[in-house]
Amino acid sequence: MKTFNARQLYKSEFVTRRNDLDFTDDGTRFSFYSYKNTIPFHIARWKNQIFISIRLDYIHDVNVSLQSIPYEVYKTWEVYPLLDMYNGVDIDTVDADKVINALEAVCKATVNYYLHNLGF
Repeated sequence: MKTFNARQLYKSEFVTRRNDLDFTDDGTRFSFYSYKNTIPFHIARWKNQIFISIRLDYIHDVNVSLQSIPYEVYKTWEVYPLLDMYNGVDIDTVDADKVINALEAVCKATVNYYLHNLGF
């Protein structure tokens, strides 16, 4: 497995830094990003550990034109295991290419949901 190269993820033409969504909770600093201005994810830093999470629950905050998608809906999606896999995972244990592939798959599922259910 390749080690995670954060620069590879951050330099992707499809990733945008979202400082406006950053916050700190109990000493953990959450830095937000969006993939294709649709899929939110964050890098969480706590002490010497760094974690990554794909967070559909922040989708409306990333793009206010998009309605929030209830957990009860996206937990039934074929790509849900990717959301579960990248939910607070230690960044040293993942491959950056696989994270980008997961973001792309979740993005496609999300766009499909909006097209078929919300008339976009």
